[in-house]
Amino acid sequence: MSSNRLTGSFPEFISQTTLTTLRISNNSFEGGLPSEWTPFSKLSKMDLSINNFSGLIPPTLFNLGLMDLN
Repeated sequence: MSSNRLTGSFPEFISQTTLTTLRISNNSFEGGLPSEWTPFSKLSKMDLSINNFSGLIPPTLFNLGLMDLN
């Protein structure tokens, strides 16, 4: 979903999937990130860069064991 000029908040449907890679970079998402990242336990790669997210990085995000948070 990268580089598609998508707007709005973090896509809720993503938390209902068992993704291993999440790349939503280079869009215009805004607002905060979900506070609960347990549904994303299978993620090995994630890129949220070049968006307009605001607020704190949720502590549960660090529990995923990702090596590179872009």
